[in-house]
Amino acid sequence: MLQPAIRLAEEGFPVSSFFVAMNQGSVGRIQDLEWRGVFRAEQNWQPGQVLQLPDLAATLAQFAADGTGYLYGGARGEKLVSRFPVSRGVISMADLEAVSPFWEAPISAAYHDYRVNLPPPPQESFQVLLSLRILESFNFKDLALLSFRPSGSGVSGDPHRSGRADPEQPEEPG
Repeated sequence: MLQPAIRLAEEGFPVSSFFVAMNQGSVGRIQDLEWRGVFRAEQNWQPGQVLQLPDLAATLAQFAADGTGYLYGGARGEKLVSRFPVSRGVISMADLEAVSPFWEAPISAAYHDYRVNLPPPPQESFQVLLSLRILESFNFKDLALLSFRPSGSGVSGDPHRSGRADPEQPEEPG
């Protein structure tokens, strides 16, 4: 299941004008050296240049080989937790080890030539699908770069509400 993503990360893919604009806009704001190394923020990217992500390919390959234990209690989880003090995160190894991932059939809808699959209720993914169905009737190709941001339309969803929609998820403190 991960092989297409592994191949894409290894071989790379052409960056879009949106990627170029967002990457250039991040140069002065993002100080994380690892991020800057991966996305080469100082590089003068041009649309169509190929971005290869060999570390992501290796991570996905290891995840495919080791399964969920690689993240939830394994080496990738340890690296993730070690990065949290840098980014002011709050997840501990115990948090990751307590996760019991399981599969649920996704809900889906067509959007132009794509089939979009998202987590089922009680998550609020249906809002994303409804938004995409509404947005499908609009012509965004004629808009200037960055004049439309999908998150402004609600397409990105609300992670805070989605997390609380899960009856197994405890309420957020404070």
